[in-house]
Amino acid sequence: MIPKVVAGFHIRDDDWVLPIKLRALSQFCEKIVVMLDRSGPGTLEICRQYPQVEVYAHQNTRGLADEGPDGPICEEGIMRQEVWDILARDNPEWIVLGDADEIPTPDIIPFLENAPKEGVDLYYLHWVQLYKTADQHISGTKCVWSYQYPQSAKKGAIVRFDPIRHAKGGYKYRQDMYRHTRLEPSPISQVKHSLTPRQVLVDYPRLIHWKWVNWPKWDGSFQANLPKYQKFFDGMELATTPKDWLWL
Repeated sequence: MIPKVVAGFHIRDDDWVLPIKLRALSQFCEKIVVMLDRSGPGTLEICRQYPQVEVYAHQNTRGLADEGPDGPICEEGIMRQEVWDILARDNPEWIVLGDADEIPTPDIIPFLENAPKEGVDLYYLHWVQLYKTADQHISGTKCVWSYQYPQSAKKGAIVRFDPIRHAKGGYKYRQDMYRHTRLEPSPISQVKHSLTPRQVLVDYPRLIHWKWVNWPKWDGSFQANLPKYQKFFDGMELATTPKDWLWL
């Protein structure tokens, strides 16, 4: 039996991937919260197709510029907290987190069905980057975007919800974070991911990042022209994406 699972994320001009994201989450989540931040024209219509989805609109309270020296700027810490607090109202067993273009692999369903009842608070997932098409992904040990890279970033995406901790204010995002806020609300994780007996990295499920499937959007973005990001692709190898990583 699938436990009580909810999910939430904020969205900015991501209608291109939203149907894929919601189709996947709706297969195992009782509730999905979508927080709108300068969303596209079709966002609401897409969300209405899924009865589990609740849509909220975030107000840019600090008048942040749309672009900065490292790409789009948004009140990310504030939005993540808003999403978290809404999800917490239902007292779920698990909260699944991720950006609009990050989708866990389908084996998240048996994972959640069989996860230990206690002992671990947060599961980190390997972050797999698709490249130009869902049929291929970045691999190898030399490119920083590869999940096989020795120091590759892990994305915290599955949190075992603790209502007592929540009531005591234990889940908090930094409100001054405007970019790259860690997914999981934990002070220790604002600097780097920390592996402990209660925060572990698992081989499955994986978190599939669809960012570079929409290559025209990326190629025309502010970030794509920065030397920093161009260098991140150094040493890239490509591999065929296993079909069981995708919700086909």
